[in-house]
Amino acid sequence: MRSHSEHYDLLLRTTLDPDLPLGRNKHRDPNLDFRALADRHVHQVLLDLELPHEQLHSDGHQAALDRTVAFANARLAGAGVGS
Repeated sequence: MRSHSEHYDLLLRTTLDPDLPLGRNKHRDPNLDFRALADRHVHQVLLDLELPHEQLHSDGHQAALDRTVAFANARLAGAGVGS
């Protein structure tokens, strides 16, 4: 992850909300202990590698989309794309 992270421009980290139903449209592990452990380890890796990231809360998908589009547009404008 360390070597790949050198190429990251924007990193969003989802947060586990164990109260949300898993849904039936995707296969996910229903083991809440496993999911909580995975969430904790992902968080720790981001901290250990000092990777700047933004939290994506379960109700924040539109805000994350808006933030991502604004970030990409700013990068493209700074690169002179479309000029």
